[in-house]
Amino acid sequence: MSFWHGDHHVCWRGMAAPASPALKTCNSTDLPDAIIADFAAFFAEPTGMPPARARDHGITLLPGAAPVAVRPYRTSGRAPVPLPRGAQR
Repeated sequence: MSFWHGDHHVCWRGMAAPASPALKTCNSTDLPDAIIADFAAFFAEPTGMPPARARDHGITLLPGAAPVAVRPYRTSGRAPVPLPRGAQR
């Protein structure tokens, strides 16, 4: 594909498609194993600390401050009932 943009001639050229499609068939039992194998780099155990960031996260505490003591909220023993989308309690 080529065209003119202002006084410049622009020519775009495509890239060749892969020789064979990267499609695989699997059933529900081997799907998790197939995903982990395809994305092994993402599921690998970390080998060190994460890279340095431009900003570090930190929580500044007041000197001598006591830990926050808040009771967790209570729930009833029955299962929660899902609300319709957009509904409020």
